[in-house]
Amino acid sequence: MNKILLAFFVILLIGFVNAESFVVILSNNGGVVAIEDVTVRSAGANLPLEVGDYDLILLGENGSQIFSTKISFERPVIIENGDFENLNSETEVGETHNIILNTLVEMLPYSENAVSIAVLKDGQELDKFNVEHLIDKCNDNICQESENHISCPNDCASGGNDGYCDMVQDNICDADCDGTEPECKTSEIPQPGFDLLPVAIVIVIILVAVFIYTRKK
Repeated sequence: MNKILLAFFVILLIGFVNAESFVVILSNNGGVVAIEDVTVRSAGANLPLEVGDYDLILLGENGSQIFSTKISFERPVIIENGDFENLNSETEVGETHNIILNTLVEMLPYSENAVSIAVLKDGQELDKFNVEHLIDKCNDNICQESENHISCPNDCASGGNDGYCDMVQDNICDADCDGTEPECKTSEIPQPGFDLLPVAIVIVIILVAVFIYTRKK
């Protein structure tokens, strides 16, 4: 039984470690909190906390809440010597003291439905960071602005207007190639400088008139 529980725990741990997360970098400049950057990394997300001065929320469309956690820039540290930076020299060794961090890194669970990440205090939004450009939307049958035939061939067909000249020989003149593709040159049909149809009609009329005139003679 213990071996089964251990195996189950290992499977959960592997899945947790291999999961993707939004890595959120926040700054605190004299109480002014902002989201500096957000990236996506293959790492497990932090568990949601219920204690903290701020709320960090992962939002979906129409402001729907996907994930929320409390965060705090305040961290307790144990003083190892009396001249710890920014602390009174009279602070005793081994004493716990709270410090305020200038930078904080939080990891939120990745979601394909995410639109933005917001940080709030007492219900008031302090900053918001759009993450739509970080979402992998390949294979949704829509050629997104961030996709092309190379990055997502299932969504973006060859020769399509995807901002990328794929130079694929598919008998399609890719508009993104500015006419440099061989298909663009071979598909061009030379056009005469004027319309030959009226001239041909006039010539036919003249020939018919000449034929009739000669027959009468």
